[in-house]
Amino acid sequence: MRDETPRLIKQLIRQLLLLNLNVKQLVARIDEARKPKDDTEQPDPPIVINPELQLPVAITEAYQAEQSERIKSEPKRQRRERSAHIWEHIRGVVEIIALIGIGFTVYFTIGQWDEMKKQTKAMNDSLDDNAATFKVAQRAWILPKESIIHVGERY
Repeated sequence: MRDETPRLIKQLIRQLLLLNLNVKQLVARIDEARKPKDDTEQPDPPIVINPELQLPVAITEAYQAEQSERIKSEPKRQRRERSAHIWEHIRGVVEIIALIGIGFTVYFTIGQWDEMKKQTKAMNDSLDDNAATFKVAQRAWILPKESIIHVGERY
């Protein structure tokens, strides 16, 4: 087995060299085949792929009909947009008027509240005065057993 190893290695190297030579020859043949045969012949133009999609006729007709309907309804859409725009302005004016009304209501409510406070204070003062008068009028009196002043007598 040891004697055969160098011989097998030599055979393997020869076979690899022959294989390398054959590959080089094949590459050269492919290069020659790719070259134009005469100078006037041009290589094949690159393949161009058209990316457009062809839709069925029914879909195309439906789309065209829809577009024509849209063109016909365009004035209606513009009128709707115009009326919506006008309603937005009207709504804004109504909101401003409502805010002004709320402001007036708040102003008059605060005025009424102040008047109620004044009336409540006046009523409390009046009740305090009446209570004091009631206390003075209802206090106990001490009467003498005999009257000091006689009617019709002179002093």
